[in-house]
Amino acid sequence: MKWLGTIQKESPKQMLDVGIGCAGFLLALLINSAIARINDHDTFHSMLKSIQSEAASNQEIMENSYGEFYRRKSIILRDLDTSAALQCLANPLFVKEAKAQELELFNKYVRDANLTDGYRRGYEIDRIASDEAER
Repeated sequence: MKWLGTIQKESPKQMLDVGIGCAGFLLALLINSAIARINDHDTFHSMLKSIQSEAASNQEIMENSYGEFYRRKSIILRDLDTSAALQCLANPLFVKEAKAQELELFNKYVRDANLTDGYRRGYEIDRIASDEAER
């Protein structure tokens, strides 16, 4: 029966140690989760910046290449680039963090840029063929 007294004395201490260990483990999980959330948020914003940079570059192409050369010679020197937007849309983190309206906007951006390049290519082929036929 002596062992029963020892168990009764040691049980509360062991239970307290287990409780403290569990609380420490849960606190570590919460901290890791918060850090991961912050990192995901920062990564998402970096992805948004890459799309903004790509869009600014495409705006320059539209203003300088499409505007100037298209009116004079019907030739465009550069295609519009959508690689950053496509990579972001393929990334599960980006899709998870983005709002539905943002995803729609990015999909429309990619679609419109690709259609613009496709129509331009078709028009250039037509234009070159008609120029060759006139000669």
